[in-house]
Amino acid sequence: MDPLSTSDADPCCNPLASADLFKQFLNERRYLKNVTGDTIEWYDTAWKAFQRTLNKTAPPITKTSLQGFVVAMRQRGVKPISVNTYIKALNAFCRWLHEEGHHRERLQLPLLKLEKRVLQTLTDEQIRTLVGRKPKGFEATRLHTLISFALDTGVRIEEALSARVSNVDYDNLLVTVLGNQCWQTKRLVSRRRGSRRWSCRLLTLS
Repeated sequence: MDPLSTSDADPCCNPLASADLFKQFLNERRYLKNVTGDTIEWYDTAWKAFQRTLNKTAPPITKTSLQGFVVAMRQRGVKPISVNTYIKALNAFCRWLHEEGHHRERLQLPLLKLEKRVLQTLTDEQIRTLVGRKPKGFEATRLHTLISFALDTGVRIEEALSARVSNVDYDNLLVTVLGNQCWQTKRLVSRRRGSRRWSCRLLTLS
C-alpha cells in the first residue's frame, strides 16, 4: 500500500482545517505527551517552512502537497539532512492525523538518502593532552574540569552543565543527570586518581 495514497476526500484536504488541526496537534504534544519545548519548536519550524513553501497559511495535507514541499526545498538548495528534519516533523503530524481519524490512511514521506560519514573522534594523545593540562585561574580550571567530566562520563554538554553535587554517588561512582527528554540517567565515573576531586570541583564551580 502506498503510504501517501490518502484520497483528496479526507477532511484534512480542506485547507481551512489544516492550521487548526496543527494547533491541536501541538497542544496535545505539549500538554498530553509532555514533550520538550525544543520538540515543539521543531514541529512549529517544520510547519512554518511547509506554509512558506506552499505560500499558504493553511496548506492542504495531501500526497501532492507533501511531495511538492520536498521537491521545492531541494530545488532551493536545502541540504538533504535539513530536509529530513522537516520530513520527520511532518510525518509525526501526519501520523497523528491518522490516529485521530482525520485521515483514513497514514501519510508518510520517505526520508532522503544521506551520505554516511564516520564521525571524527579525539585520539588517545589528544585526550591525554586535554586531561593532563594544568589550568591556571578560575575560568580555566572550570573549563578543564568540565571537559574532563564530559570525557570521563560521556555526558552531553547540557547534562554536564545541569549536574549537581547532590546527584553524585561517590560510593558507587555514579552521577545522575537530566536528559533532553526530562529523563534521569546514571553515568559511571571512572575509578582513577583525581576523578572524584575534579568531579566534585566541577559541581561546586558550576
